[in-house]
Amino acid sequence: MYLWKYWRESRILFGISLLAIAVLTIAILRERLVMGGHPDGNVQFSGVWAVFLGIQIIPLCFIAWIFGSFGVGRDLGEHSGSFIFSRPQNRAWFIWRDWGFGLLQLLVIVICLNLAGWLQIHRVLAFMSDSTRDFVLSQNGYASIKMCTLIATLAAFLLAALVFSLTYFSTILIKNARGLFISAGVFLGYMVLSMVVKHYWPSVELPSLLLQPFTNTHQLGDGTVGHLGIAMAIRAVLVLLFPIAAQFVLERADI
Repeated sequence: MYLWKYWRESRILFGISLLAIAVLTIAILRERLVMGGHPDGNVQFSGVWAVFLGIQIIPLCFIAWIFGSFGVGRDLGEHSGSFIFSRPQNRAWFIWRDWGFGLLQLLVIVICLNLAGWLQIHRVLAFMSDSTRDFVLSQNGYASIKMCTLIATLAAFLLAALVFSLTYFSTILIKNARGLFISAGVFLGYMVLSMVVKHYWPSVELPSLLLQPFTNTHQLGDGTVGHLGIAMAIRAVLVLLFPIAAQFVLERADI
């Protein structure tokens, strides 16, 4: 019953997102490839993935930002929280149901979008009659395009999940859907701080919000940055901290 309420609030944005990805996929399938062949198969796609990650970040973060404004925090702002919490469930149940369902919708969108990117690169390789087809030259031999797609999907999802989780926490913190403006301010403030620190202290570099998993040495070809698994794990833990904090705040709030 309660998840149905969250679905009713988010289904329009979810449907529009999938429809946009479907249109993009159709455009990719209808695209006529005109580039020349590349017989030696030494194709470096790290730059392509970096650009694709950059392109999808803005729409994904916007979707995650809006998704984060739905749920318990929105209900409290609409003064329906007291009715919802009258159900025989503890408050943590509402937090994790909300957060988990919203994150699942985001995951579906990110996967579909990155599958469209994989489709485009696969078509390019097939058009070039590359004997390796689904593989490109990497620093450690031939790397699977499917593996590159998986890494790109995880990188995009972790950032979208961070935006979603912080926004979700902010709405509960102030008991209003307008908490999304707080999360936007936090992210913008962090980016400004990063630029200021880089300008005045060039040797100091704050962690990037977007995980940059791919690198290109030109001589050796495509590869992944060092300690990629650790970087992903740290971001995943950070994402989990926000619903835990939201649960802590909500359980002590006077509804």
